[in-house]
Order: sequence, then C-alpha cells, then structure tokens
Amino acid sequence: MSNNCIIAWMDDLQMSAHLAKISTTHSYQLQFCDAIDQISDISEPAALIIDLNSISEENLQRIVESKRIHNIIVMGYCQELNGPLLNYFKKMGCEMVFRRSELINNLGSILNKILDAP
Repeated sequence: MSNNCIIAWMDDLQMSAHLAKISTTHSYQLQFCDAIDQISDISEPAALIIDLNSISEENLQRIVESKRIHNIIVMGYCQELNGPLLNYFKKMGCEMVFRRSELINNLGSILNKILDAP
C-alpha cells in the first residue's frame, strides 16, 4: 500500500470523483479539505490539487508557506488559462498549473509521475 497522499481543495464534483477513482486504483490516500489547518496534518509525500477559481489569494499564500514545512507539491487548475494567469499562479507558488480540461484528461499519469517517482 502506498503512503502517498492526494489532498484536494475544490468544490468540483467531476474532479472529485475522478480523484476518488485514481486514489482507489493506486492506493493513494485521498483527503478533501477547505481549511489550511487540515493540510498541516500531512506527514507523507503529497500532491495538493487546488481549484484556483475558488481559493483566495491569502489561502494560496498560506498553502505555499506550509509546503516549505511539508513534502507537498502544489498543483492548480482553472477553467480558463492564459499566459499572464499561468505566470501569476507560478509566481504565487504553484509548481504546476493546468486548464481544468487538460488536468482531468491527464490526472492519473501526472499523479503517478509525481507520487511514484523514486
């Protein structure tokens, strides 16, 4: 069984269902959160997936601060994505930023590469 964890900060039923299927298939732990203090309980390597359309800038900054303490990779997605928006989220501290449609189509392979990498 894997010690890897997926943390989801979103209000997106389709993405949540997709994450549940992937986490079951690969034995990843899956945690949904909507508060910063829920993230601080993570001790194993984790991928944090954030719906960037529904998170405040303050919460995003606090998440980036917490990733310095924990082994967390921050992935964000939004409905529409352009160059300036991509640069903004990267500067805010997201390692990876995707259009929602791109992420949902490639989520399994992205998480496998991140979480199962030696």
